[in-house]
Amino acid sequence: RGATVILACRNMEKANEAIKKIREETKAGEMIPIELDLASFESIHAFVNLIKEKFPKFECLINNAGLAVVTEQATKEGIELHTGTNHIGPFLLTNLLMENIKMNKSKIVIVSSKAHERAVLTKVDDLGEFDKGSKHIAANAPYMKSKLMNFYFAKELYKRGVDVHVCC
Repeated sequence: RGATVILACRNMEKANEAIKKIREETKAGEMIPIELDLASFESIHAFVNLIKEKFPKFECLINNAGLAVVTEQATKEGIELHTGTNHIGPFLLTNLLMENIKMNKSKIVIVSSKAHERAVLTKVDDLGEFDKGSKHIAANAPYMKSKLMNFYFAKELYKRGVDVHVCC
């Protein structure tokens, strides 16, 4: 449809490969790769500053983070990697862009997972506890919890009048 699409990617080489594949299907529109690592608050702030400066008007923000690992890892800020990348990073990004989202009446799409149905959030302290006994992503409690957090975030955005959608 001729849209301008910002591809926010942590790996610019892979972003350019994706653009090349898309270009095999269509020449329409503009695709702009910009580095964004949702596991780094510094990267999120830099990305938001660039968007506000160069692309302040946008119609849709798609939060598509879906990292899943089977080894215990953390973000640059020391947050469990699933929680940080799949929820806290997009949460921060969305809130830093909220003024633009409201001004533009932008939609937000949050890509979650059916895995959220198996998650249990019992207390704030266990949001990022890694299940050292789990060797399979499908049984990865932090991943499932991060995807449940996506749903709770969307529900709160909706209550605040934001046009938000969640999909798996």
